[in-house]
Order: sequence, then C-alpha cells, then structure tokens
Amino acid sequence: MLDPHFAGALIGTIALLVAFIHGLRFARLAMLHHTLRRAFTTGALADPELLGRLFGGRTQAERDALDNRNGAMLIAVAAACVGFGWLQADPSALRLAAGVALFPLFVGVVLALRGRAGSRR
Repeated sequence: MLDPHFAGALIGTIALLVAFIHGLRFARLAMLHHTLRRAFTTGALADPELLGRLFGGRTQAERDALDNRNGAMLIAVAAACVGFGWLQADPSALRLAAGVALFPLFVGVVLALRGRAGSRR
C-alpha cells in the first residue's frame, strides 16, 4: 500500500498548493478593491461593463470553454491516478487508485459534455 510518509507529503503538498492559489486570488481581489476605492474617491465614473468584467463576469462561450478545459484536466487526473496504481504492481493498489480516479473521471466527463453541448448552442 502507500507509505504513510508519502501519503502525508502528498496531502501536505496538495494543501499548500490550494492555500497558495487561494492566497493569490485573495491578493488579486484586494488589489481590485484598492483600485476601485481609489477611483471612487477621486470621482471617476465606473463603466458597468468593465466592473462586471473585473468581478468575473464571463460570456457563455467563455464559460463553455472553461468547462471543456476543466473537464479535460479532471479526466487527465483520473488517468494519472490509474497509472499510478498500475505502476505499483499490486492489484490492491490498482483497485484503490481506480476507485480514487472515479470521482474526477465522472466530474470531468460531465463538465466536458456540458461544455461541448453549450458550445454547439
């Protein structure tokens, strides 16, 4: 099975990566708020379309493309999980890795199908 130190290092690395990404998002949002606050105090008029774009407003075509990309990435993660289990040369490790891979595989397939259906509209 998996070495406890390896599993702990893997979980710790994933947690640090998620925390880093959220920290960057928070910093971007703080800079945006600072810029808007400065613009409002100087009396500059804000364009509603620009504000919607800055706060994450995306067109339907952009959201469909993101669904396609995210779906493909989750399918790749599922394939990597199965590949990792296959490299262990242990049937129980392969079964465990395949079980772990089911969640990103199903979510990735649903996102990819949703993105393709939306792009056909």
